[in-house]
Amino acid sequence: MNRKELLDPGKLAQFVDDYAKDHPEEFDKFSKEMVENMKNSKNREREICKLPKEDTVWLIIEQAPEIVDGIKKRTLMMSDKNGAYLAVHMEDPNIESLQQQAYSLLCLACLYPLSGKSRRPKLVTFKDAEIARNTHLDLSKLKIKYINPDTMSNRSEKDEELSYVRECCSCRTRGTPELFKTCSACEGFEYCSRKCQKNDWSKKGPMAPHSHKHWCKKIKVYMEKTDELATFPFTFTSDTTAADFHLEKYKSFLQQHGVYNDGLWRRECPLGLKIVNIHECPFGQLSSDDNPYVLPVESSILTSKPDNTVPPLHQPFQDWQSYYKWRGFPLDSPIAILLHFPLTLYYIVTSCFIPDFPEKFSEIETSGNMTIHILGVEKEVEMLMVFQELGYLVPSIKFDIHMVGIEIMSSLDGKREVYNNVSITIHQKPYHQYRGDNPDLVVGFNAGIGAYITWGETISKLKKEDIPSYFTDYCQYSCECARQAVTSVGVTVEPTFINPFRNPVRKVCTENNMPWYSNGFIIKLNYTDINEIER
Repeated sequence: MNRKELLDPGKLAQFVDDYAKDHPEEFDKFSKEMVENMKNSKNREREICKLPKEDTVWLIIEQAPEIVDGIKKRTLMMSDKNGAYLAVHMEDPNIESLQQQAYSLLCLACLYPLSGKSRRPKLVTFKDAEIARNTHLDLSKLKIKYINPDTMSNRSEKDEELSYVRECCSCRTRGTPELFKTCSACEGFEYCSRKCQKNDWSKKGPMAPHSHKHWCKKIKVYMEKTDELATFPFTFTSDTTAADFHLEKYKSFLQQHGVYNDGLWRRECPLGLKIVNIHECPFGQLSSDDNPYVLPVESSILTSKPDNTVPPLHQPFQDWQSYYKWRGFPLDSPIAILLHFPLTLYYIVTSCFIPDFPEKFSEIETSGNMTIHILGVEKEVEMLMVFQELGYLVPSIKFDIHMVGIEIMSSLDGKREVYNNVSITIHQKPYHQYRGDNPDLVVGFNAGIGAYITWGETISKLKKEDIPSYFTDYCQYSCECARQAVTSVGVTVEPTFINPFRNPVRKVCTENNMPWYSNGFIIKLNYTDINEIER
């Protein structure tokens, strides 16, 4: 019997009863190896603490006692969350207590697992809840937590070792980076084992378009943009664009600048917020306060009209450095993190819409009014005042902005705010149900068109009304998914390009190494019939 067959729970029981009789020599060899491994597992807590940690729970299972050499032995098995067995330990109850035997089993499973590489879990408990309640395991020397069903809150306790975790692209196992290997061809995707990598590569049937075989070459091209995307003029650039700039580091960064969990910065890093769960806090619930920007110098600048001459619309700002210089911000200011939304909108209006639709913009210039619909809004509804910056940058036009989305509080529906020449109205509904006048321009921030089926009806409406539309997303992978998704409604997208006013903070994605930045890339919808393009 191959060791991998032990991973089948049914075959494990059969192995104990039948395999020893049918294959005594191999069984004896395996048994001696297990005994040797058990001996080698003793007093190796320091080594175990250095093993990669899996963000998961392992289960201890007590089986019916076995009679071995005339001695009744307690049988304990360790399995992972998927039911794969990692270790077996049989012992005379008179020699080891249940706690001692379970501890020995865990050490064995960590150092010599039957499946996968040596590692340790975040959590351990008994599969039988009653046993778990009545048994206490002190696993502190292994830096592993024991779960008691009566105190399940310890599941959510902070684990410093798991502040930065990766995730297998195939089985979704999560753990510390040492647990994974990167695809050597694209250097983009992470896997916990060779088996998972092969499974992800060779997906068949309906899942074939999602296989890594289909995406590997494309991911390699996307990865080549890493350095270009990390190019910013800020003094903190090397920190915030690092591949491992995880939430704990982001929290520390915001604390150093004195803005963590304050004003408009509260959505930036959800760790340790005063509310229970930031993701359970509806968008719109975190109301603006009297000090939204927090930073005193930046607050003073942003709440006042610029003294400097605004650049002409045919020569707009094209990068953060020129904008910062014009506004008077020092390059160590993190304010771009908040301002990348209105500056992205400014860039789309001046550097995309105007050259793409000169006749439409000529009419807008004549009337002095422009209507913009921003779709799929979420946290944008809590930071309305930042869009005042668009008005300062383009003072010759009155902007009528309508924010439309479903992931926001219903009480915001119809809310309207005015900031000089910028008015903003919020609508809590799907855009295809919106019945107002057509806008001059539609924009969607970090849209995820390929990830949400609800975009289908919206894209169809935009095509039917022939509305100029631009969308942003975090990475090229998402843009490619969007391109594939819109073809179903007869829409194409023009070549994706990098947004110079993207967020300077890299978003860490657990299962891949692709560079993700909020509003990182811009795509334009093209309503030309696909068949005409192909002809």
